[in-house]
Amino acid sequence: MRVSDIGFDTDERLERASVESAESFPALRYALSPLFDVRRTSASGVLDGSIVAYRVDGVVVGRLRFGGLWIGRNCHGYAASTATAVAVQSYRAGSFRGHSGVEELALTGSCVAVLDTTAAFHGVAEFEILLAVIPQRRLQGVRIGSGGFSSCVWDEESTEAAMMTPLLESIWTQLSHTNESDGPKLASAFTGMLGGLVASERRQAASISAHTLDEMKKYLRRNLDDPDLGAHSLEREFHRSRATIYRIFTDDGGVASFIRTERLRRCHAQLTSGDVDGTTLATIASSSGLDPTHFSRMFRNQYGCAPSELHRAAQAARLDRPESNGYRPVGDAVRIHQWLSAM
Repeated sequence: MRVSDIGFDTDERLERASVESAESFPALRYALSPLFDVRRTSASGVLDGSIVAYRVDGVVVGRLRFGGLWIGRNCHGYAASTATAVAVQSYRAGSFRGHSGVEELALTGSCVAVLDTTAAFHGVAEFEILLAVIPQRRLQGVRIGSGGFSSCVWDEESTEAAMMTPLLESIWTQLSHTNESDGPKLASAFTGMLGGLVASERRQAASISAHTLDEMKKYLRRNLDDPDLGAHSLEREFHRSRATIYRIFTDDGGVASFIRTERLRRCHAQLTSGDVDGTTLATIASSSGLDPTHFSRMFRNQYGCAPSELHRAAQAARLDRPESNGYRPVGDAVRIHQWLSAM
């Protein structure tokens, strides 16, 4: 076995390669390094991982098994990806849990994940998946990288997963006894369907009007006190795929970032309103769906001061207001105050 057999730059077809971590964990890391880095979960962690792969007309198709290993790329000290490609992951068993640049990732069940290999992520993988890695040049009209395609996650009940899962399973079953002349047919069938589904996903995202996005944000603001509020809530309420929802919230830093910002904004308004005397910070945080144990840190990150400091300053400012000393505003003073308050 040659670890280099798993590379992306030769034109040979139906090469087969396999690596077991029990034989050589460095070999497994090296084999997968064009896609991501692989590490122990702890100094004494069990090194349980393997890959069996074929190269079919420039497309790498394999079965990947990880037993609780850290994987990641382009972040937190993990190695950078060198492959400009799309990776399709069909989950047979287990899960991957971690984070991308903007969202929490929880891939499990029989979902299908289509990921840009240049995007950052990290987390723990304990799964068995079928993996197909397709060079960008094979996906006509699908641009990846900065400003282009990032990811799609299709739940097991989606039409896309119902199409992709059996196709990838069928290709995997046939690879061990496929003639070299038939390899390009399998690769073309797979890349053609994938390209069509990804392009459809992007058209769907582009078709969502500003009105729909505004309605989604209104829904989130009305339900900020729900601690389980998230992309799945929008998916259920608006009947859009999660990947589409993630994509249209990109300018807001993602759904989770938007919710966090709005919750902190609500807390800020409460702290400066004068209506929270005697109310603890933990109660204020909980009433907006925030975890009280992290509230002060998140608030300081967004507003540059601790919530307790803002509360004290707001109380002092209220005591020093003209109306607090018997003044009753009238006329244009009221009008200007209203104008500025509406900013």
